[in-house]
Amino acid sequence: MLQNLDLTNKQVIADRGYDTNQILDLLKEQQATSVIQPKKNRVKQRKCDWWLSKNAT
Repeated sequence: MLQNLDLTNKQVIADRGYDTNQILDLLKEQQATSVIQPKKNRVKQRKCDWWLSKNAT
């Protein structure tokens, strides 16, 4: 679904269930900002806008 959207300069907010390398790579290719909390078992934790991710409606 994300492949069909124009996400250039947009923020994509999702819960940590969507923290996959495939999704993150797609967002990077489309120059979108990911606001996805990293999974707790990720070896290298990524930065995340915690305020935005918890207060998104």
